[in-house]
Amino acid sequence: MRRYIFFLIVVMLPVQTWAQDEDSSSPGLDLVPLVNTKAPKVAVWFVADPKISLDDASALEGQMYEDFYKRSDIQLLSREKTFDLLGKSGKPKLQECKGDDLCLIRIGRAIKVSRIVGVSMEDVDGNYNIVLKSFNLEVDPPSQLNSVVEGSLTDLLIGGSGGAIAAIFENSDQYAPVDMAALTAAEKKESPPVVAEKKPPKPEPIKVEEPSPKPKVVKAPEPIVHKLKSAPAPKEDIVAVAPARPSFLRRHMWSAVALGTSLATLGTGIAFGVLGQDIADEQGTQYNSSRDGTGRDYTLTANVMFGLAGAAAITSVILFFFVEDDAPETSNVSILPSGAGVQALVRF
Repeated sequence: MRRYIFFLIVVMLPVQTWAQDEDSSSPGLDLVPLVNTKAPKVAVWFVADPKISLDDASALEGQMYEDFYKRSDIQLLSREKTFDLLGKSGKPKLQECKGDDLCLIRIGRAIKVSRIVGVSMEDVDGNYNIVLKSFNLEVDPPSQLNSVVEGSLTDLLIGGSGGAIAAIFENSDQYAPVDMAALTAAEKKESPPVVAEKKPPKPEPIKVEEPSPKPKVVKAPEPIVHKLKSAPAPKEDIVAVAPARPSFLRRHMWSAVALGTSLATLGTGIAFGVLGQDIADEQGTQYNSSRDGTGRDYTLTANVMFGLAGAAAITSVILFFFVEDDAPETSNVSILPSGAGVQALVRF
């Protein structure tokens, strides 16, 4: 009995893992990477253009949360946990944040996380443009790094979103300080101007003096209007477009060549097999040693061709499924300057 218990302990201990958030509601048994309890807490704020369908937005949001959960160097707050902490912070208006830099920083400070990542999903000419704005709140003023990726929904789900997320974590030395004064001034500029009016004093009673027939009228002063000084508009981010994805035939060129070779040798083998069978049928009626040798050569050649066709077909399958990558040919991350610092562009 003791040996059995010891065996269970030795086998089960290596597979013990901890979930990144106690409120996560993922169904089934999900084994996630081991998370350092001292790792920085990260919150994600996802915003999609109203023109985008709910199914596409939900699919991408779920995939991005899954990509964040795979990282073992952070503690990710679930969407429900983020809203719960925001409600308890006494600032419910922040729940209406549309992804602006200043409101994202305020949300991160309200729920006391080390980093907040704002994800904005927009439709651009049939493709989706995803902008990740990562703010490091452990420094004062906060620092920022933007990551931009563009492509179809399928491209983003099979690796595009993961590459954009990796860019903001693997380029920590590229974060640039945020100009909080400029953000605050821009927010005041967008808000309606405050007009302070001074109520005119009540007119004094009219005094009639003799012998003057006309009374003196005191005019009320004009209202005083205070105008706010406009702040300079912030610089726009530099956004680059990812190159077009190569065609299916280009990605699987060698497997296609192997398949074509298999079909050609198969056709040649069938031709030699038919010729050999015709000669064999002739020998049944009139035997000829020379023609019989030729028929046997044709039959042997056909068998060799069948073997080569089979080998080429197996080679084509191996190349398609195990050697050639269905992912795009180029995949890199470049760091570009932006209005709030720099941004990383993921090309695929």
